Amino acid sequence: MLNETEYNNNPLSKEQENQIDALFNQFDTTDKPGCSVGVIQDGGFIYKKSFGMANLDYDIPITSKSKFKIGSITKEFTASCIALLALEGKLNLDDKVIEYIPEMSDYAKSITIRNLLYHTSGLRDYLNLFRYAGFDFDKSYSREDSIKILFRQKSLDFEPGEIKTYSNSGYLLLAKIVNLVSGKSLKEYSDELIFKPLGMDDTFYISGLNEVIKNKVIPYKINDSEITHFIHNLEPIGAGGMYSTIDDFLKWDNNFNDPKVGGLEFLELIQKKGYLNNNAEIEDYGMGFMHGEHNGRKWIGHGGAYFGFRSFHMRFPEFKTSIIIMANREDTEEYSKSALISDILLMPTKTISTAETKTIIAPVELLLSLSELEKFCGHYWCEKAKLNRKIYLKEGKLFYWREENNESRLVPVSSNELIMADVSVEAKLIFSFDSIQKTLKFFENDKLTSEFISYEPPVNNSQQLDKVQGRYYSEELDEIYNLKSESGKLFFYIKDQKISELVSFKENIFECKEWGSFFEFKYNEKSELSKLILNSERASGIIFVKQ
Repeated sequence: MLNETEYNNNPLSKEQENQIDALFNQFDTTDKPGCSVGVIQDGGFIYKKSFGMANLDYDIPITSKSKFKIGSITKEFTASCIALLALEGKLNLDDKVIEYIPEMSDYAKSITIRNLLYHTSGLRDYLNLFRYAGFDFDKSYSREDSIKILFRQKSLDFEPGEIKTYSNSGYLLLAKIVNLVSGKSLKEYSDELIFKPLGMDDTFYISGLNEVIKNKVIPYKINDSEITHFIHNLEPIGAGGMYSTIDDFLKWDNNFNDPKVGGLEFLELIQKKGYLNNNAEIEDYGMGFMHGEHNGRKWIGHGGAYFGFRSFHMRFPEFKTSIIIMANREDTEEYSKSALISDILLMPTKTISTAETKTIIAPVELLLSLSELEKFCGHYWCEKAKLNRKIYLKEGKLFYWREENNESRLVPVSSNELIMADVSVEAKLIFSFDSIQKTLKFFENDKLTSEFISYEPPVNNSQQLDKVQGRYYSEELDEIYNLKSESGKLFFYIKDQKISELVSFKENIFECKEWGSFFEFKYNEKSELSKLILNSERASGIIFVKQ
């Protein structure tokens, strides 16, 4: 551990310091990757420590000056650049994107800059599109490649402004708009208007994959006892593509207390929550900033996850307290650790002043037997959002499965309620049980967001598999999927490479567990199988025509 905390006039007690240390001591090694942690209060660090290694090849430890790729925290800065251009009068947030990027398809003509900022555009996420098009992520892809596949699409996932669904594609286009409006690259504009004025000398958008970066942290993949490099050759400038340090984030964080960049009007704009076409407020997202609440305390910030890098920036404005975690390993649990640090510093049972003063008490895990836990387990389907989820037991604990390598632990708080650990919102699952079917209501920050019903997956039969096998072509992805029935199972191939098994879970719908997506087969008026439609949370309605 490298301790760079300044203890003069430091309000942090020794007990609090030890409690924070305990959250990260597992990373305090010289043979594994780790993280850098900063806790800011009243404009200065009250806790600044680093754990583990930045580079295992050369035995370089992590410090507060180590440069981490910060993933989607980058969106704070991309949105800020758009805000500065808006305040300069060089663009309007309600301008149509097609006015700046005319090569966009007609289907996207109603999308505004505001839609891009608040994830209400309906654009499919280009990262999902890359995956579905069979891209090899070990190879190098540019922003132009990302935009090219985005422009091939023929439709949106939903009408702009109707709902909010997180999409990296919007921020990819925002980076292009900054360039077109300012005449400068996003790197140049942000450096001139944000980083240099704040003295953030170690924060920047990358220029390219071959750029030399001093003090750069290497991301790692840990599988049991094996540690390997994470290969990451995709640079999504705007949605990501930025390096920073926890030392620099002190300067950025202080701009919210004393705005040297942008002024008060700028702060008000970027922190304001978005809204939908029906004027309903988007409770969990502002202009490049997530909004959340933990134990009655409102926070604003963003998280980041990118090929082995993990990060979280969590500000509690009412308490003038912020937490920044940057890591080069996937198992950091950066959100939950940030929330726990806030509990250590700000007390989870503290009385919070709101419109109606109340005492907030942190939920306590209810200890249930295995048989009591098993009643939550099963497969669940949300018809409205076309979401397939699974709840299962692993080593005596409940987990919520979205897709392969994307799951969250669930904690029982009552006989029919679970809360979700390590997510950026207060997520609660409430169950109703009967002898035929279970129902699940999913709440985020006490707001009902989706409803699921349980189902039993059908058993595949050879006749059904033979009917759907064959070749399917998607013009939007310019790719052929080859579905083959093998030994009573259905698999699909891209360029002769086996991608995943497809498992039937509803009539004419098969699940791809590898992708967390599903394939829906459609028949024409002659009852002939004519196409399949690929759906997922961030990219849906992709049509493949049977050849």
